[in-house]
Amino acid sequence: MRLMNQKLKLYYVEKALRELTDENHGLTIHQISDYLRAHDISAERKTLYSDIECLQLLGLDIKVEKGRSNTYKLVSREFELPEVKLLIDAVQSSAFITERKSRALVKKLLGLVSAYDARRLEKQVFIANRNKTVNESIYYNVDELNNAIADGQKVSFLYSTYDLTKRRKLKNNGAPYVVSPYALCWDDENYYLVCRKEGQESLHHFRVDKISNVERLQDRAEPCPRGFDPAGYARSLFGMFGGEAVQATLRFDNSLIGVALDRFGPEIPIVIGDDSFTTTVVIAASPVFFGWILQLGGKAEVLGPPELREQLREHVSAAHALYEA
Repeated sequence: MRLMNQKLKLYYVEKALRELTDENHGLTIHQISDYLRAHDISAERKTLYSDIECLQLLGLDIKVEKGRSNTYKLVSREFELPEVKLLIDAVQSSAFITERKSRALVKKLLGLVSAYDARRLEKQVFIANRNKTVNESIYYNVDELNNAIADGQKVSFLYSTYDLTKRRKLKNNGAPYVVSPYALCWDDENYYLVCRKEGQESLHHFRVDKISNVERLQDRAEPCPRGFDPAGYARSLFGMFGGEAVQATLRFDNSLIGVALDRFGPEIPIVIGDDSFTTTVVIAASPVFFGWILQLGGKAEVLGPPELREQLREHVSAAHALYEA
């Protein structure tokens, strides 16, 4: 066993530098030797200098800080500290990843930085009490769906929702859905499968954390709609809340130009007026869209089509009726 460990010496030198050094912390040759000894590996000082040179030749950014005892630091990595922080924040906020899987993912991400930076990041990790799914098969589902999309295969799956007792209840009378999958989209902290149901022309979407019993079928998927843009599809649905696709003409106060571009993308057409601008975009006519327009107050207006204006008026009337004295 000791002989086998000796063959792993270079790996453990790299491991010591990756775990215990960064821009602000270094290791002396003596400390590296102690680390190796703790893993039942003996090393002479001269060979450690050679090992570090080999690692530098392999591309590791190891710097030497001169002093009474020179220290060695791994000062750059595949992922820098701010990048790892962004990834951890994404995992924490993702409702489609279970609490257990979130903790496991965060632990792996912390392994991308030094032990010192990992301890700093751990103090900022808050996973408990977040709105997380309980579907532990999420990883398997994502993998199966992604492979089906790449291979152009249809898939079948069960889909559930909640009843008034807070228990999961299968939709479609418990029968599996058979769909042609086209994309996996992340929107509003959840993951969605965008697909076409068998025998239907319009696109549909399903929350991946509510999907179970995924099975790839031998049948070829129906061709993806020409010009399909997953990001544009997600933008049009407002929180992935379904509704009839409508080409809407909207008027905004000039102060809302940033709001419009953030919502619909910088490529939308704009007609500039004196104190407002108009744009025409495809949206899903849904309560979520109406709520978004209304929260902008008098600075946003649906100009057309007339049917969409009427739907918005009815939406407002129904809400107003609830609060009449």
